[in-house]
Amino acid sequence: MDPILADVVLGKGENHVVEMKWDELTSRVQMKMSDGFSLQFPGQPTEYHKGKLDPIELTTATRSGNKKITLIYNLETYRIDPQQFAHKCQVGVAASTAVNPAVNRKTGSEVMIQGNQVAFATRLLLEEYKIPRKYIKGTENAVKKKK
Repeated sequence: MDPILADVVLGKGENHVVEMKWDELTSRVQMKMSDGFSLQFPGQPTEYHKGKLDPIELTTATRSGNKKITLIYNLETYRIDPQQFAHKCQVGVAASTAVNPAVNRKTGSEVMIQGNQVAFATRLLLEEYKIPRKYIKGTENAVKKKK
């Protein structure tokens, strides 16, 4: 094994290791690497970012008078305009919407929709914006249909 590669891959007490299988070597190198992701949008160059890709978060909250609201975060990461998304939700479910700076977060904004509209927002993200389901967090908060 190359001395530089051995310095990167081997841990304490493994100085005697001279050979290593290829799959074990690649898995150890990947463990040492930091997280990163790339986003590619039509007609634009690929963007590379450090860290983990934050999913779109759908949460429900209760306001005064036992009123429910739906809060949606991290739309900007996926190049979704919060104002446009709020308008589509407002027209689609006939509910009031608002876009505010996200509270207790470094960047971004939150979309607030009157009522529990998690099911509609999820369907909009999946069908119109083509966001894969694994990047949407909080779909379990949707109202269950009565039988």
